Amino acid sequence: MYPNRKRKGLITRTFGCRLFVWNRMLTEKRVYYLLTRDTLKNVIFIFFFYFKC
Repeated sequence: MYPNRKRKGLITRTFGCRLFVWNRMLTEKRVYYLLTRDTLKNVIFIFFFYFKC
């Protein structure tokens, strides 16, 4: 079964949003590590509350 135009758009938006959240999370972890030399844990939960896609 192939997705129709509406489903293709939904899939594209979903993956685009997830990629955005992943990149923001990775940036925050890297900046935190550079500033403190410690790892930041559970940052993904923080971003899912702020960025509701």
